[in-house]
Amino acid sequence: MRKLLRDPSLKGSEVGRRLLRALVATDLTPDEWRRIAAVLPEHCAPLVRIVATQRAAEWNALANAVKTERGCRMIA
Repeated sequence: MRKLLRDPSLKGSEVGRRLLRALVATDLTPDEWRRIAAVLPEHCAPLVRIVATQRAAEWNALANAVKTERGCRMIA
């Protein structure tokens, strides 16, 4: 993640900066996600589940697009 945050090609374009903001905003540990789930108001849970499922599919589509279009490379 640090390598991406320092990458001038990402920092220098609006699309790159948007990607970095999205990555940073969702950079939580599994324990942090569990804590969020534990305190989530019950009436919000169904909608959060729908949105989280949609976002997971979108991130997966991005991962597949990068793998398909650019080749899969390990990022340290």
